[in-house]
Amino acid sequence: MFKKMKIGAKLIMGFLIVALIAGIIGGVGIYNLNRLSEADAFLYEKAALPLTQLLNITEYFQRIRVNIHKVLLAESQEEMDIYLEKIDEYSEEIEKNSKQFEGTIVSEEARKEFQNFIEAKNVYNQYLEEIHKNIDNDQIDEAKSLANGAAADAAGKEQEKIRYLVDSKINRAKGTADSNTKQAKTVSFVMISIAVIGVMISLILGIFLSLSITRPVKEATNLATAIAEGDLNLVVPEIYLKRGDEIGDLSKEYKKMISTLKEKSDVVERIAENDLTVEPKVASEKDVLGKSLVMMVSSLSDSMAQVNSAVEQTASGSNQVAQASQSLSQGATEQASSL
Repeated sequence: MFKKMKIGAKLIMGFLIVALIAGIIGGVGIYNLNRLSEADAFLYEKAALPLTQLLNITEYFQRIRVNIHKVLLAESQEEMDIYLEKIDEYSEEIEKNSKQFEGTIVSEEARKEFQNFIEAKNVYNQYLEEIHKNIDNDQIDEAKSLANGAAADAAGKEQEKIRYLVDSKINRAKGTADSNTKQAKTVSFVMISIAVIGVMISLILGIFLSLSITRPVKEATNLATAIAEGDLNLVVPEIYLKRGDEIGDLSKEYKKMISTLKEKSDVVERIAENDLTVEPKVASEKDVLGKSLVMMVSSLSDSMAQVNSAVEQTASGSNQVAQASQSLSQGATEQASSL
């Protein structure tokens, strides 16, 4: 099929293949860039941002503990109310950041760790409520005892769970970052490999198309040179004659031209051998050489006819002279006898 295609179609097909390779490289590149973009977004949304939320939880948790001690050391009810209001505000911030953090959890293991933190937080919040009630009931000593005892232990457990969440999230973030780095290296390798393969295919295709054109053209040039030098014992390679493109058409015309020149060469050889019965063929109205050969054969035939006629006339004259000479000789003989 490829051999029957015209050169223009082959070149267009070559350009389309190169364009297709470029499109594939671009498509793979866009796909991999999107994957990297998604991986970076995942790293930010599921690793970096949750760490910020955990840091906020840690900060508000420590502020709550500080303000608990300030409440117990306050000298007026108004001062106590200010610190209690701050504790409530910080608790709400912890709750808000906890819900935001929960939305970033992607594994069951992390969800279990978060649930342990929630349980510890709820226990500590219960102690905070009891301390708040004791303060409202003016039971300061009971509030101090609870804050320094069971509430302190509950706060320690909550802080431990928060620290565990932070450490786990940092480890997972590091794992995600390492995975992204590995993915980036893989993408780079794939892109480079595809680009190299694309370049190689393009080069091979270009060389193939170039040779499929230049080799026959060079062969045609050699044939033309040989014909110009008078060599007609030429054979057009069969591989070019079977092609269906312009090279095939050119090869067929070369074969036809060589055959025509050989016929005319044979005509000239026969004329050189004095064979004027040859009948030169005229290929077309534009066949100057064919017409010239016809005229030459006709002219030579006329000339030979005139020569033959002259020879015949000369032969006839010679016969007449010979007869006259014989008559004179006979007359002379007869005269001599009579004397």
